[in-house]
Amino acid sequence: MGYVAVPVPMLDATNTVVTILFMVLPIVALFFGAGHEWDIKFAIAVVIVGVLFHVGGTELVKMAEGPVAKGVLRAAAQAGLVTWCMGAGAALATLLKDRNMLLPIAAFLALFDMWLVFAPEGFVQKAMSGGNAPISLEAAAYAIPRMFSDSAQDAAIAKGYASDLAFVGPADLLFLGMFFVALYKFQMRPKETFRAIAPVLVIYLAIVLKFPDVWLGPIRLSALPALLPIGITVLWVNRKEFKLLPDERAITIGLLALGIPFVIWRIIVSQPGPEPIPPPPSVVWSPPFDKSEKDLFRDYKF
Repeated sequence: MGYVAVPVPMLDATNTVVTILFMVLPIVALFFGAGHEWDIKFAIAVVIVGVLFHVGGTELVKMAEGPVAKGVLRAAAQAGLVTWCMGAGAALATLLKDRNMLLPIAAFLALFDMWLVFAPEGFVQKAMSGGNAPISLEAAAYAIPRMFSDSAQDAAIAKGYASDLAFVGPADLLFLGMFFVALYKFQMRPKETFRAIAPVLVIYLAIVLKFPDVWLGPIRLSALPALLPIGITVLWVNRKEFKLLPDERAITIGLLALGIPFVIWRIIVSQPGPEPIPPPPSVVWSPPFDKSEKDLFRDYKF
């Protein structure tokens, strides 16, 4: 894509199509991959292959010479990311013994993702602010690219691949894969869930891209936790499949009762206060008066 330019009038429409395509493709891959008969050994093998492509491609991009090599290696790294997320999600799903466990897991993941995205010590906030994040978003996350016009194409070619428009965290792909595998495993509603979750995530991403500077209280729409709509959609579509025992219901309610207030408190108290307005600089006023008049204003400053 770094070699393809489109006319300026078509740029917005083209980027909309590209964004939807790159958002839906990994969801499709995870959905079809989840239909495989997974066991823990095969899942671990898939994780190893995916990590080799992801980490290897990411490191080789830094050493590669030439834009073509950089672009191919980046693409391989991105494919490896989706691959190991599929394997890791499937490995977790093989450990589940009961479909009812999806309820507390979905609740926990949604709360944990909100902490990762909104809290200042979370990975997303550190990476976006340039803090001490263990790894950059470009290296760790699934990237959704954007197209260029002729005026910006040279920069893309020099880099070797299209610029990144948005990022999807690996945890979102990993646990989406886990949910799909679990839905197949327990013979729930994987196809209905897929048909619902793809448009939900596309709309969710559109909100992030369309309103990056909008604040809803302490929450800025430039980054939103994707595991929240993933969990809600999975549970809603499959709501008739769950029959909780008393202890399972107590665990879920207790988790929500403790987790929701904590996450809300952490988001609110961690927001920075308004920055103080610096005083205006002191400027010496030297109007074009004659010497006698200038003496009257020699100590005047504003």
